[in-house]
Amino acid sequence: MSTIQMDTTFRRQDFSVAFGSNPQALDTAWNKTPLAQYILGDKGSRFILGPMPDWNFFCPHSPCASGLIFRPPKCPDAHGCGQKEVDANGGQPIPRTVIIRTSNAKWLYVGEYILQRSQPLDEWDQLDSWQQDCWRSKMNSKMAGYSGRSVDEVLKALDARTAKLEVFTMECIGYETEVQHMIEMLVSGNLPNISKTKSARSRNSQIKP
Repeated sequence: MSTIQMDTTFRRQDFSVAFGSNPQALDTAWNKTPLAQYILGDKGSRFILGPMPDWNFFCPHSPCASGLIFRPPKCPDAHGCGQKEVDANGGQPIPRTVIIRTSNAKWLYVGEYILQRSQPLDEWDQLDSWQQDCWRSKMNSKMAGYSGRSVDEVLKALDARTAKLEVFTMECIGYETEVQHMIEMLVSGNLPNISKTKSARSRNSQIKP
């Protein structure tokens, strides 16, 4: 395999169409398309995590870097590290293939990660006003009634510091070069035609020595 370019970015919609997964969700199952299965084999995890640095300010910004991800108060999403997930995975958190949105609204693959729930943040009042506004906007547009609490209740609790942002640590456990190579093929327009490849293999298997 040729040298990979770890800074190659891509459009998430294009990735989802070619390789599977939800093009918008933060944490989504990666139901790989036949093309992704053909290219990757058993590489890459079963889930894709796609944080956006505009409101997850301390998520990894470069491949293999450590980071944090914030979630609203009383977040029910365990991101692979909840007790049920850990028990079902032999006592270990379930890894995530992590991509982050870059400044040009494209996405970058940063590696394979495990998440662990950490101590909640109580420094809501210390966040910059634009960071607070990011959270208010997201909770107003997408999280009404989150965990049985209205948006107004959550925001008032954050402002009063009686509620805290949930925090998950992000630890890189590997970098799959096959995933990045697949992304490079997508960006360059050089994805294999697996139907032709399978047809050729089928014909070759029928040729007797």
